[in-house]
Parts: sequence; structure tokens; C-alpha cells
Amino acid sequence: MRTTLIIAFIILVSNINAQDTIKNVGGPHGGILKSVESYKIEMLITYNRIYAYLYNKNVEPIRNKNITGEVVFVYEDNASLNIKLNPYENDGFIADVANPNYSYCTVNFNIYGKMITTKFENQPELAKKEKKK
Repeated sequence: MRTTLIIAFIILVSNINAQDTIKNVGGPHGGILKSVESYKIEMLITYNRIYAYLYNKNVEPIRNKNITGEVVFVYEDNASLNIKLNPYENDGFIADVANPNYSYCTVNFNIYGKMITTKFENQPELAKKEKKK
């Protein structure tokens, strides 16, 4: 009986730790977090907007002052649309999504003269949920 309780406790602790690990894969704003060189980029997608956040390697926010960015939406027919990322609050960027049916997008930042880029696949299930609200 005692062995069974110990095993159950170990399984419970393992499950809690696994959930914490899964939680930390996403960004601080609940978006998708990707590493690019010594930076991390988080992208949060809604039906008609994207929010992008820039962090250092320790996921500490980098202020958006004097940083520029753009997002390039690529569609199934290989057409693309470049949109400037506008500063949002102190450490974010925002852009309107004219056509949410893109295949993927690339987020590009010019950080004090250094260019970094990463790709995000479209997640239409997130946009549909947001649209229904």
C-alpha cells in the first residue's frame, strides 16, 4: 500500500513538472516563442492583428525604442504582403492582418543595425476563435 502511494505521488509530481515545462514553451504573452541567434521573438495572432515581442536570450523584454520591424505574409499562391510593425506599448509591436488566410509569415527586426528573422506558420484555429468573440 505504501509503495503504491509513493508511486502515485511520483507520477503526480512528474505530471505537474511536465505541465510547467509545456507552459514555459509559450511566450510571456501567451504567444509562440522562437529563438533567433541571441534573441527570442514571441508572436501572438488574433483574427485581424498580430502582436510581436522581442526578448533577450533570458526572455527579458527589449524596449522597442529605435527598433524597426516588419512582417511578411506569404499566401498559398506565393503572393506576399509586407506590413510595417508599429511600436506597441514599451516592448511590443503590432500590425493589422488584412487577409488572415496566409500560409506563413516571417517577422523581421532591425535591432540597432542587426537584422533577425524568423518564420511562423499560420494557425487559423486561433484566428477563428478570436473572430467568434
